[in-house]
Amino acid sequence: MKIKNLLFFLFFLCQPLWAGASQDLIALDITDKSAFDGEIKKLINQDSQQDYLITLSPRLRFNTRMEGTSKGNATLSIANLVLRVADQHEDLYTFNNTTLSVNTYPATNLLSFSGIIEVWDEDEEKINQRLPLLLLLQYNCDKRQFDILIDRTENNVILNQRQDLGPSCENEST
Repeated sequence: MKIKNLLFFLFFLCQPLWAGASQDLIALDITDKSAFDGEIKKLINQDSQQDYLITLSPRLRFNTRMEGTSKGNATLSIANLVLRVADQHEDLYTFNNTTLSVNTYPATNLLSFSGIIEVWDEDEEKINQRLPLLLLLQYNCDKRQFDILIDRTENNVILNQRQDLGPSCENEST
């Protein structure tokens, strides 16, 4: 009986802490270009990071983190990948319109990022070339990671592959 009372006490004592932590997670529709760009712009202006809940399909929701830098770059950490999703810092490569477009294909667990890479001259004064960019990922439920199906990004989007696992497909969230 004492253990049961102690557990109830701890639950009620810690509940405000848990509630506060869950408020930091913001649901974000990354396919809504204006919402996605707005969040990235906010993070870049504040040189900050924020945790988001991103839904790929009704049975796949990811706890993610986006980080913006004062140089105008932003990354998205999702499952096993860290992706550059905004690049406006003229360091030989930038993204046309700053951010990438994102599409989801829930029936097949596909996630795509597309846009235009601008290749600048060495003096960073003019754009020498514009190249189409496409990254197509498929979430593998068994491995709980994204597999890279197509990577035509000139090595400018995938910054890091991590050991982190995403949600299982049976669960509603991570």
